[in-house]
Amino acid sequence: MKISALEEYGLRCLLRLGRAGDGGSLTINEIAETEGLTVANVRKLMMILREADLVQSVRGRSGGYALKGNPREITVGLVMEKLGGRMYDDSFCGKHTGDLLLCINSSACSVRSLWSVIDGMVAGVLHKIHLSDLLGTDGSVTLNLRGHMESTIEELLGPPRVVASGKSLPVIGN
Repeated sequence: MKISALEEYGLRCLLRLGRAGDGGSLTINEIAETEGLTVANVRKLMMILREADLVQSVRGRSGGYALKGNPREITVGLVMEKLGGRMYDDSFCGKHTGDLLLCINSSACSVRSLWSVIDGMVAGVLHKIHLSDLLGTDGSVTLNLRGHMESTIEELLGPPRVVASGKSLPVIGN
């Protein structure tokens, strides 16, 4: 899975606005300077984020852009979908047919199952992580993220289990 520049920089701009606080706004120039991006790039990102209904323009002397909504309610999954779409969708197989009109594995494809499961797991985690979870220090963010990932994996796959002598037993104390 590759994260595009649009997704990376768009998320960084949203986090910068989140750090501006409730009701805080930043100009395109301020965002560009603090994030090390060009003004043109930030202008384009703000237009995309505004069309995605994630930011709003603020008029006046202290105008610029602000988050549209509370960082506790905006998920990283939503941001990634608005900026780049899902990693895997139903049109995926039609784009990867090789030299043929249809993929030769379209009726029984184990690869499609792999991408679908991975996409579900990634989306599950990203939709549990909110912008507010990423506004802390590196250490606190890491702890938050580990908790989100562990709970999502357990929801998808069930609790950890050990196979002993052909019997599946739950892991205790982990």
